[in-house]
Amino acid sequence: MCIRDRLILAEIAEPPKAGNCSHGWYITGYYIPYEKDFKGKKVDLKVGGQTYQFKEDFIKAARMEGDGMTDLNWILHCCWSKQTKIIGACNKELVKLHSVARDASLMKCGTNIKINTSELKDKSFVAHDTGGAIKGKHLDVFCGWGEEAKHYANKITTRNAEVCVGQNKIITYIIYLPVSYTHLTLPT
Repeated sequence: MCIRDRLILAEIAEPPKAGNCSHGWYITGYYIPYEKDFKGKKVDLKVGGQTYQFKEDFIKAARMEGDGMTDLNWILHCCWSKQTKIIGACNKELVKLHSVARDASLMKCGTNIKINTSELKDKSFVAHDTGGAIKGKHLDVFCGWGEEAKHYANKITTRNAEVCVGQNKIITYIIYLPVSYTHLTLPT
């Protein structure tokens, strides 16, 4: 390696091993609804000691999904508090098609997961969240924001899926990038 080469450290969650799989999992998806997508009448709701008006059907969806993006441009959390980010039960920001809600009695926060269904088989997931309706062999995949995410959440719903579970282990790779690749924009 010459002095001008770049050294990159990449940390990647260890993938689940094939032998650590089980069948019979119920897979669902959840999403963050936008208030603008709802048509219901406005009702009062107390949030953090202050009263706001939100569309009634939006409040119902936000309660069901856990959070919702208000027309006021902040996130209404299911416990009726304001948030600026979607933070899961593991105190990590949720990532679209990567974060999963699970039964905390079956999996620790940070557990690496592979879901072997036709829609999800090429993706890797991490346990970042829990949910009141997530019991036993049930995983709920965070599908993103708005109507498109809602439709995808419905599309991935399946029963009797195979799920493989890994460890909460991070593998660090060291990558040497020759100076000839300096035209690439790299994270710092």
